Amino acid sequence: MTRLCCDVAVIGGGPAGLAAACAARQEGADRVVIIERNVELGGILPQCIHNGFGVRIFGADLTGPEYATRWIDRATDAGVEVLLDTMVLEVRGANGMLACNASLGLVDIDCAAIVACMGCRERPRGALPSLARVPRGCIRLAPRSDWSTSRGMSLVSVSSSLARATLV
Repeated sequence: MTRLCCDVAVIGGGPAGLAAACAARQEGADRVVIIERNVELGGILPQCIHNGFGVRIFGADLTGPEYATRWIDRATDAGVEVLLDTMVLEVRGANGMLACNASLGLVDIDCAAIVACMGCRERPRGALPSLARVPRGCIRLAPRSDWSTSRGMSLVSVSSSLARATLV
């Protein structure tokens, strides 16, 4: 088993993970490692060929791949390390995890902090659980535009164990 020690371990190499890793280095973390399950960084961005990314952060109207490349370059320049093709198997509290890397095998990661930036994955409707039956005690977050607050937020947290809905 390979052992790895770092100050900050970031799970996820999409734009949020890359930005978090860069920020950790800027704030003084000596060793920052991004753990990415895919074979390349960028998350979903390489698939987003439309523009509209980066206007606020980079001052340029970029496509998804261009935006990902800017973040990857920034992380590389900052000295962020990357473990690609690596799946986190277990998180042990706030200071460690066990991961599996395609070439290293099992990797025991000891860190001072973990940042979870795993993004989201789209699933077809058939892969989603039925909305009609919810197990007792489950908490669901559901978008409801007709329950939005005056500030324009539109998420409702529903807890079946408390049998109430709360506007967020």
